[in-house]
Parts: sequence; structure tokens; C-alpha cells
Amino acid sequence: MKYRYLTAILLLTVFSVSCNRTSEPEQISVTASAESYGSVSNDWKSGDAMALIAGSEAFTMTTSSSGSTATFSGMAYSKKSYPAVFPASAFTGYSDGKYTVSLSSTQTAVAGGFDRSAALAVAKGTSSSLAFANASSLISFTLNTDEVASIMISADASLSGGTAVVDLNGGSPVVTLTDASGRVNISGDFQPDVTYSIVVYPDITLSRIGFSFTSKNGATATAFVNGKHTIQRSSVLDLGLVDIPDSSWQGGFFYTYRTPGVYSLSNSKTLAAMDEYSDQTAWTSGSTSSFRMVNYSKDKYLEISGLPQTLSVGDSASVQIIQNYTTSYPSNTFASLKAVKISGSRVYMTTDDGKYGFIIVTE
Repeated sequence: MKYRYLTAILLLTVFSVSCNRTSEPEQISVTASAESYGSVSNDWKSGDAMALIAGSEAFTMTTSSSGSTATFSGMAYSKKSYPAVFPASAFTGYSDGKYTVSLSSTQTAVAGGFDRSAALAVAKGTSSSLAFANASSLISFTLNTDEVASIMISADASLSGGTAVVDLNGGSPVVTLTDASGRVNISGDFQPDVTYSIVVYPDITLSRIGFSFTSKNGATATAFVNGKHTIQRSSVLDLGLVDIPDSSWQGGFFYTYRTPGVYSLSNSKTLAAMDEYSDQTAWTSGSTSSFRMVNYSKDKYLEISGLPQTLSVGDSASVQIIQNYTTSYPSNTFASLKAVKISGSRVYMTTDDGKYGFIIVTE
């Protein structure tokens, strides 16, 4: 009788431990649908990763397919339903239908699209199906140049960063922000007449958007878009062309024109040059073979003579540099200038060492 009693206790202990043991993660798959930004597609891309929330843990699930729906796979606890966040890197916490996330303030330029690693969205679905709803919006724009390397976009509203709590209990995401930034930095290979977008927090109202540009050669410029705009969730604010006038660039050689061709200087009335480092410039009349750049704020001028009558893109010209004041070249020296861009009445040239850039204008 004593031995039977001990056996019963052991069996009861084993049963109790078995019932309270946490299950191990297992390989699972779930189908997810993406919500578009108005008319802008938001299809999944191969390599996309979501955070699948199972109990108190989040598991990274990835897809190798593309489209408005895609299958995500990975290791996770088996559950009847799952909350989820895209992208996985945005997730920081979840409790009672509220997601704690952050939208990246550093984004990569995508021609005709946006940086998917910033495209914040949330979902709550079954063990096999998730329907994501965007917790973000887009601001779109185009440029008139291929020389921009990076842009800092700022506004009088919260655009990115900080902490966002997304409440999905009402069926549609409602975003509450804490310490969010009014800036987004975007960089990449910008091309003219192509639409680019940044991802921002939704349901914001702004009246002024600033663009701080940095060129590939280190010049800087600013532009502003004024007017009151409200950006609803999952919508697109299209700003159209953000124009960058040549005169707005400071601190570096910069050109915006892209049309190649042959340019004749034989009938020119005015020739002009712009020094790379000038903060104030003035055009002066001259002959068809020489011109002078004047920088009044630094009390200097730079005169170049020996310019040929006809130039094509890629042509180099050996010229004489005659100067009143500059630290880069001694007086009466010879240098080679290369035509890098030609369009309309402008020829864009640089010295071989890249220290000076010139815009030659004829009228």
C-alpha cells in the first residue's frame, strides 16, 4: 500500500509539470495583405520582415515573395491569433491592442517609390491570415536635377522618430506620438523628373515644409513649400516639383542642366563665371575668349583667358588664369578646364583638380 501511494504522487507530479511547461517555438507560416497608400502601391517585397507577437515575445517573420499578399515564415509559438508590426525593426512593445513603435527618420531614396523599411503598418489576425493597416503616410516630390545627394525635409509637425503608440482596438490605427521629430533625412541616387517619397506619421497638419539639399559636390541649398496641408492616414501629399534655382546654391560647384550638345561662343555678348567658393558673384562683360568672375564680399576676381570659340561636353581647354586674389592658383598660370554640362546659354566647366567650378553664360 505504501508503494502504491508513492507511485500515485510521482504520476501526479509528472502530469502537473507537463501541463505547465511552455511550448517550444515551431515553424509557422502566415499570409499577410498590405494596404496601399491611396493610388500608390505598397506591395510586399522579397526580404520584407515583420514582427509577429506571440504572448510576451516577438518573432521575426520574413517573406521571399512579392505582391499585395505574401506568405511570411519563421519560428514562433503556435497561437490562435497574432498581433504583428511591419517593419520588424519598428517594434518595441505591445499591450492590449496597442503597439509601441517608432518610424525611422533616416530613409533611402527609391525612384518612383519609398523606403519600405520605414513603411509603418500594424495588424491583428488569425493564425493563418493578417491584414495590415498603414500607421503612416507619404509625402512625395520631384526634383529638376541629378546632382542632389541628400535632403533633410523638415516641417512644423511631427514626421518621424520618437515613440508612437498605435491603437488598433477601434479597427483603424490611431497614432499617439511622444517626442517625435519634425525631420526626415533621405539620401540616394536622385534623378530628375522622378517621383520620390518619404514615409511620415499620419493624421498631421502642417503649413510649411522645408527642403535642405546637399549636392554631390558639397554645395547646399534650401527651398520651402508653403500652404496648409493635412495628411490623413495611408494617404499621399504630392508636392510636385520642388525647384532648386542655380542661384540658391552655396559653398560648392553645382549644375542642374543635363542636355548635351555643341555650344558656340562666337557671337556671345556676355561671358560670365561663378567661383565654387563664392558667396556673392557678379557677371561682367568680356570678349569671346576671356571672362572675369567678381566676388565683392571677398574683394577678389578671377579672370580666365584662352577659351575656345566652340565647346562640346567632355572637351577640355587649356586656359590662362589671371587673378587679383585667390589662394588656389598663382597669377598668370595655365590650367585645364573641362566642359561637363551644356544647355541653352550655359556651359558648366570644372578645373581638373576639382577646386573650381564655373558656369559660363552667354547672351
